Amino acid sequence: MIQRWEDDSEQVLSAARAKVVAALLESRQAQVESLPAFLPAGLRSVLAPSARLGARFVARKHQTPVDIAAAVHEKVIPTLERLREALGGRDYLLSRFSYADITAALMLQFVRAVDDGYLPLGPGTRAVWSDAALASRFPDLLEWRDGLYAKHRRP
Repeated sequence: MIQRWEDDSEQVLSAARAKVVAALLESRQAQVESLPAFLPAGLRSVLAPSARLGARFVARKHQTPVDIAAAVHEKVIPTLERLREALGGRDYLLSRFSYADITAALMLQFVRAVDDGYLPLGPGTRAVWSDAALASRFPDLLEWRDGLYAKHRRP
């Protein structure tokens, strides 16, 4: 059971990487935010194009699909629907908190990133890591994921 969720998570995260990288290539603010914090503010905006180079490298390395929307439709939505069904309103996929819950919850990170208390993100990065359509389709799963964080992870 855990291996199934790990495999599903990898499929979803592959599509998520493609979507996030494509969005990063379009968001100057997210590019600036992705640079190391030790760089002075004045240099960050000048060096933002280097973040684009990094995003292009990641896209090539992970062989980003050409039709990202199709990948999300074919891989992400059915997997999130299976997650919803498997949970059936319960708190955990198995009888208690397990790695299955962790790997399944990770799939929701690109739907809407967890609260800044757990993972501080700049506004540009948070926008890149968000999908309003999926968030409105799966609010129950986001609530489930947020509940896991509240119960099992300190901010």
